[in-house]
Amino acid sequence: PDEVLIDTVKEFANVVLGNVVAKAQVKGYKIEIVPPELLEVGDGLIAVPEEMVGVYFPVVVPSGSRCEFALFVSP
Repeated sequence: PDEVLIDTVKEFANVVLGNVVAKAQVKGYKIEIVPPELLEVGDGLIAVPEEMVGVYFPVVVPSGSRCEFALFVSP
């Protein structure tokens, strides 16, 4: 089911980003991640290709720098 696929992708991304955060902390950086959010076409944040869903992870560090991580999948 679509819901299981989406939850699996979100969990995978959480594991990957959790490892990034852990490695960054070892190197003295402080990074926080927020829970992933599901984007649909037309949400206005990222152009999600038609017929796909996206998982988006904003990453903000204390200096105000920001990067974004997004996964797009076909359900």
